[in-house]
Amino acid sequence: MFTLFNLLNSEKVTDTEREKILYYINKYKETNNSNWLNSLDLSKINFYWCKDITDENNVLGAWNPLFYNDIYVKSIDKSKLNGNKFNDQLVYDFHFGLIIPTIFHELYHKYQCKKYTLPIYALLAIPLWREYTIEKSAYKISDNASDWIMILDEENFKKEFNKLHLDFYRHKL
Repeated sequence: MFTLFNLLNSEKVTDTEREKILYYINKYKETNNSNWLNSLDLSKINFYWCKDITDENNVLGAWNPLFYNDIYVKSIDKSKLNGNKFNDQLVYDFHFGLIIPTIFHELYHKYQCKKYTLPIYALLAIPLWREYTIEKSAYKISDNASDWIMILDEENFKKEFNKLHLDFYRHKL
């Protein structure tokens, strides 16, 4: 079972990883589904890789009012990194594709707490009840972000493919 104590087994993301997370957040702000993000001060938010968030406990991320400015997400499986620049980049890209929607989900919980105030949020977050109150809309946010990131990744793939094609064949597709 996943508890708040599991969050203690975490490490802060690197500056490069934070920049990548903020890149995705800022790109998402360009969509029609992101107005709620404008009320959050992203400069105050810390992101952590939590080693105790695993496939076994069915958790991808966590936010809690006790750690108000901290978002915890599943760590990258470093055993999949092999030192090959291209392989390792794919592993990181795949992992970020997984955790970015989760980050939006957890940021939305922070937004809900700010919007409803802590006492009301605490009532809405009671186990079992939370599935019908705060989780429903947070899952909608993360589902939308998953669809959005797949489109973004596809666009990025096409750009890179076209760039490689131009480099090798000296003409555009």
